[in-house]
Amino acid sequence: MPPRRTGKMSVVMKPTEHVDASALLERDVEPLEEILAALERLPAGGRLTVDAPFRPMPLEAMLTGRGCAVTVEHRGDGRWRLEAVLPEGVG
Repeated sequence: MPPRRTGKMSVVMKPTEHVDASALLERDVEPLEEILAALERLPAGGRLTVDAPFRPMPLEAMLTGRGCAVTVEHRGDGRWRLEAVLPEGVG
C-alpha cells in the first residue's frame, strides 16, 4: 500500500543564535567575542541574528567575506538588526 499523504508539509528549522550587542555595549562589554562564539556554535545553514544600536558595517563586511548571506534592517526603535545565514558546507 502506498504511503498516505496528509497534505501537511514538514519544515526543517535550522539552528539560530541571537546576540544582543546593544545590551552588551550598555554593560561596556565588547560584543565581537560573543558574536564569534555564536558563529562557531552554528552548523552550515544556521542563522545568526545580531541586534545593535548602530549599523554594524564592519561585522557585515566580515560575515559577507566568510560567504554568509547577510541582511541588515533599521528597526523602528532606532536599532539595527543583522541576520546572517552561514553557507552550506561550512560550520
